[in-house]
Amino acid sequence: MEALLALSAGLALLAGALGPLVAEIRAVPARAAAAALASEPVPDRQDLMDIVRRSETAARFSDPAGHLQRAALARWALAGLDGFQGPEGRAEATAALALERASLASAPGNPFGWAWLCQVDARLHGISPFSARAWRMSALTGPFDPDLGGLRLRIGLLHWDAFDGDGRAALAAMIRMEVARDPAALAASAVEADATRVVRRILVADPPLLLAFDQGVARYLPPPAR
Repeated sequence: MEALLALSAGLALLAGALGPLVAEIRAVPARAAAAALASEPVPDRQDLMDIVRRSETAARFSDPAGHLQRAALARWALAGLDGFQGPEGRAEATAALALERASLASAPGNPFGWAWLCQVDARLHGISPFSARAWRMSALTGPFDPDLGGLRLRIGLLHWDAFDGDGRAALAAMIRMEVARDPAALAASAVEADATRVVRRILVADPPLLLAFDQGVARYLPPPAR
């Protein structure tokens, strides 16, 4: 599978040098939309506008989901160049969201796309029932995809209060699988999302898993005062 675009903390975005990042955006497959572009170095405005034009044109002829996804990522990067502020930044961010929704309308079985939609909508409009539903769609279309790993866990933990029972059950299942696979990674995600209490509540009935999680969290606690 082609490499997943890198994700930084919270609702953070793709990093990388100009050349490699342009290549990543041009090559991103229909599935690989789990990351956004933000404060890290990005291609210049003209490169991104060219990617948008080519991708939106190509979407009329073949693979609309993949090409619209590329256009969405590039428009999100354009919004990032404006700090997601002002008329241009907001317009590009809104256009990126619309393109991602169009991509998913063409290929709804894309867990990366749904996770990215959740992330971007929450960044633009705050955590909401809509972004919670997008996360749930990601969970339904790819419940245990290892490539989504910490990204979807972090987003899910941030959405805990917005989830219905099904959303919470899906996140709880992912947490139990992740703590058995990599408790340190789960601890990092929970600390980052300020959600260690949520994870402990989910794991309380399984003492060995809870202990593994607590040991991971302990690495992030300040040393005891002397």
